[in-house]
Amino acid sequence: MMAHTLETPVPLHDALADPPRRISAYHLLLGGALAVVWGVLCRALSGEWSVNPQYSYGWFVPFFTAYLLWVRWGHRPEPNPPTPRLVRLAAIAITVPALLLLLPVRLFEVSSPDWRVLGWVHAAIVLTLSFFLLWRAGGTQWLRHFAFPICFFLVAVPWILAIETPIVQGLMRGVAAAASDTLALFGIPAQVEGAVIHINNGTVGVNEACSGVRSLQTALMIALLLGELKQLTTARRTALVLCGTALALAANFGRSLFLVWIAATRDITAVERWHDTAGYSIVVIVLVGCLGLTSLLARGIDHGDESPAHARRRARAPSISWLVTVLCSALLIEAVVEAWYRWNDARTIPQPRWTVKWPNTEPGYRTIAIDERARGLLRFDSGGAARWHSSDASTERALDELYFFRWNAGSTSVLRARAHRPDICLPAAGWRQIANCGTQTHRLPGGVVLTVRHFKFASDSPHNAPLFADAFYCVSEDRAAPDGLVLRDSEAELAGPFHTAVGYAMLVRAGIRNRGQQVLEFIELARRDRPAAEAESRFAALLPQLVQLNR
Repeated sequence: MMAHTLETPVPLHDALADPPRRISAYHLLLGGALAVVWGVLCRALSGEWSVNPQYSYGWFVPFFTAYLLWVRWGHRPEPNPPTPRLVRLAAIAITVPALLLLLPVRLFEVSSPDWRVLGWVHAAIVLTLSFFLLWRAGGTQWLRHFAFPICFFLVAVPWILAIETPIVQGLMRGVAAAASDTLALFGIPAQVEGAVIHINNGTVGVNEACSGVRSLQTALMIALLLGELKQLTTARRTALVLCGTALALAANFGRSLFLVWIAATRDITAVERWHDTAGYSIVVIVLVGCLGLTSLLARGIDHGDESPAHARRRARAPSISWLVTVLCSALLIEAVVEAWYRWNDARTIPQPRWTVKWPNTEPGYRTIAIDERARGLLRFDSGGAARWHSSDASTERALDELYFFRWNAGSTSVLRARAHRPDICLPAAGWRQIANCGTQTHRLPGGVVLTVRHFKFASDSPHNAPLFADAFYCVSEDRAAPDGLVLRDSEAELAGPFHTAVGYAMLVRAGIRNRGQQVLEFIELARRDRPAAEAESRFAALLPQLVQLNR
């Protein structure tokens, strides 16, 4: 029954053979099915494109993908569609599982948009449906011919953090170290600490000197795009990608060297004026360099006759029933997902609203200015940061730092709230994580319950004795699951900002999505590495003094 439903023969078997002279209902149905499937994928990824400047180029990738498909359509090979029996079997074996998998993927994406594995699974589903469509129309000939343009879209899918973090941070540290050594050759003293460069006038941090490493992904996209447009061979495309990557690294090195030189010879505030100009220059350098390399690599390539083949066989367009099945399934999945979360929105329980009581009477208290680019990245609705001397004699006059940010309910609030994490920010600033001490649950007056993650870091500063940092971090949601679905204390860690698959599933079960979040991060800096229990005890005693209910 399912095979018959998905692959009922239709008289429009040659709809894909030549460009249509007029738009028919069939073409509207075909366009609608593709638009919904691909549109939902782009919408799911757009949160990361909007929040993370490293992937802001993703907004252009769908248009580049469509253009590359159009270019390849102009010289498509002769179709060799499979037999109807094989198509029916493939429809059941490929299309049905892909559509069934799409529902849980969408449920998880709405509640946990920061779980990047979902983006790859979602993209794999959409690519599978697209490949089936091409194979159905023109067989393996078309599948090979159109494979690259469709797979090109994957450059817009954010890398999984387990892969991205060590690569990006390693490159940032390498660029900073190279810039520091080069400055020393010119008589400018500079010390590198992680991705931070110390000079006499001050410190040029990650936001100033090394954030341009994100151009690596842009360079990858540009190299792949130009290699396809020029129809380079596989070997030459590989060479173009490698050269583009090297060019991006060299440009970042030059950018870092230039900004540190500006800070050393003029003033540290001058870096701010030159930052954006230096950043935009990298994109121009990479683009112009890749264009020049592409022209060199394209020499001597004979593309032959790229006109469309005069097909003796006709392409077999997908049946109306298959298109209706895909379109209706995609729309039904979105309706079910929205209905599930709307139903649970009405059932969730508002949590006690709290804020931070800044300890402005502590010795040495001062606010920490938040960099404008950090503000632009986080886009918090309210918040701030402060530092003061610890009043605890056992900490040997350590420094305490407190960060607090709030995001109102919105589609990207979760992504922004989880972008400021100690395990991401501190290593980029030169700290080395030495322990992950797990979570503790703190119950405060007024019904406030906070699940806090504890990290330990060390820093071998080139200027001072080694420093140690105990970082406490929590994300608090404005609303919690209803009675009967409230997470037990033993499960609280799973629903925190460092999820496991079980924790993500619990959020879907509870129907919790972007209902507003706020982040509290407390860092204690000391000269000695204190036992975790000692640091946690002090934080537990200090927390009630830092948190107060909203009036």
